[in-house]
Amino acid sequence: MRNPFVLWLVLGLIVLAEWYGYQAVRTLVQHSSPGVRRWVSIGYWVLTGVVWWLAIWAGSTRQTGNTVLKSYLMSLPLLLLAAKMVMLIPLLLEDLTRLGRWVLSSATRPAGGRARPFRAASFWPSWPWGWALFRFSGCYGAWPRAAPTTPCAACS
Repeated sequence: MRNPFVLWLVLGLIVLAEWYGYQAVRTLVQHSSPGVRRWVSIGYWVLTGVVWWLAIWAGSTRQTGNTVLKSYLMSLPLLLLAAKMVMLIPLLLEDLTRLGRWVLSSATRPAGGRARPFRAASFWPSWPWGWALFRFSGCYGAWPRAAPTTPCAACS
């Protein structure tokens, strides 16, 4: 990449996707015992590290050995990132909504009143609603189902 801004933007998005993916996994096991939570966290980061290490190794030695296998190994992080992007979008939207509500409640509370703390999103109970709204709104365009012939008001 010739533009360093684009490189840093892509790396920042990868780190954000990894962090939000970890937050979603943590939310998934939050009611488990502390030992289970610890092992799931360790397993998540070990799996992520191994996948990224394999991709970097395959990319640096792609001219020698089995090139087909190495091309598959280099695509593994992209598969994980695609799954994490599915998690990232609703989590990020919900966090931005909560942040906006917190800012508005802080700005409109009476003087001397206590502000409610800003809490991170609880992803799993709410993501089906966001996905359903997105999927059936007609604004998605590039999905397997054909786009509507007349665009909705939000898309035009």
